[in-house]
Amino acid sequence: EINYGIDEKKYSVKSNKLEIRKTLNIPKDKFVYFCCGRNHPKKNFKIFIPTAIELKKKYKDFIIMITGKDTDKLLPLIKKNNLEKYFILNKEVPYMDENYNFPNKKLISHFKLSDAFVFPSNLETFGIVLIEAMASKLPIITSDAEGCVDVIERGKFGMIFKKNNTKHLVSKMIEIRNKKTKLKYVSKSKKRIKDFALSNIILEYRKLLTND
Repeated sequence: EINYGIDEKKYSVKSNKLEIRKTLNIPKDKFVYFCCGRNHPKKNFKIFIPTAIELKKKYKDFIIMITGKDTDKLLPLIKKNNLEKYFILNKEVPYMDENYNFPNKKLISHFKLSDAFVFPSNLETFGIVLIEAMASKLPIITSDAEGCVDVIERGKFGMIFKKNNTKHLVSKMIEIRNKKTKLKYVSKSKKRIKDFALSNIILEYRKLLTND
């Protein structure tokens, strides 16, 4: 079995987090939980609404930022619950930019400005965005859906919450705000991404093809 690979060097480029936030008008003192992907029922992005309702009982300094296709369809629910100041919804960012560079630097900047990556999907074959988040040195919170837990080896390299369990998700989002906990999972992301580094994946294919 050979893992999917990404060029981790492109995600690990040093960026000024505060400068990126300034460009996008995101306050420097906000804790940003980031998620990306198309807004499809299986991705379960709707869970972020009750999650924000619970989270704001404890904190007022957080933002849940979601980048992807049809994220604007979450807006009616957000407005209905008066949660506008806790959400940033971005349109889909193509993986290639206008000059055919891959991955798109704009998407990388969304990872870079964030504090933690949260992925609530109920069904995945393979969570590629989790790898991208790890390459961006973000701590991971994901559901116990197959495909997601495989990437983080069932909790070894990231935090897991039970699918559709808002209370459990909120507890993890609170826990990751602890500085020591966050640094621990950032370190785990750095370690795990080596298994998906393109340079290592190429070596695996070479071994397979040359029978070494």
